[in-house]
Amino acid sequence: MKILIYMFLKLLKGKVLVNLILLLFFSNIQSAELAADKVKKLHENLLIINFSEKKFQKKILILDEIVGELFNSNKMIKFIYGRKWKDLDKKTKNKLGLTFQKYISFNYVKRFNNIQNLEFEFLGFKEINEERILVKTYLKPSNEEKINLDYIILKEENNWKIFDVLLNGSISEIATKKSEFNSIIRNKGATGLIEIITSKIESYKK
Repeated sequence: MKILIYMFLKLLKGKVLVNLILLLFFSNIQSAELAADKVKKLHENLLIINFSEKKFQKKILILDEIVGELFNSNKMIKFIYGRKWKDLDKKTKNKLGLTFQKYISFNYVKRFNNIQNLEFEFLGFKEINEERILVKTYLKPSNEEKINLDYIILKEENNWKIFDVLLNGSISEIATKKSEFNSIIRNKGATGLIEIITSKIESYKK
């Protein structure tokens, strides 16, 4: 009788372990798919913006809502701003985050402006760790060669958001912006950065 009970418990333990492994496996797949969906939604809206006949500033406002939903702009600008971020008050951090979010939208509208035969191709995803997933895609502008466009998606408070974009697998958008803003942050601080970004957006002539 004891042998039967022991065998039963061993079998039950094995099934529980298998179920836990399967649960973890499918949970990871689901997380990766949720992260990939963010990129797919971005691409869908970039195609709409690219072929839209609306005015430039209007397209920025439309895309800004999407960028706010899909990008972790606060975490991005925090990384870009560097060590002095901790010295900023909450109001300035929020304003800088929203300004940078609009700058992302501005740059997308500027780049994706009536590109003929524009297409995106989803390649797949790779889990870096439990809170970081790499989504791999191709950008196909007109009849030109495909461009590798990869996205690092971070999980924060049970939500997946885009943190960085890698051009050709190595050129980081975050690193590029950090280099672009470095001297402004050093010489003019957060207020100066907000003013310069805002002026660049508002004064741009299509």
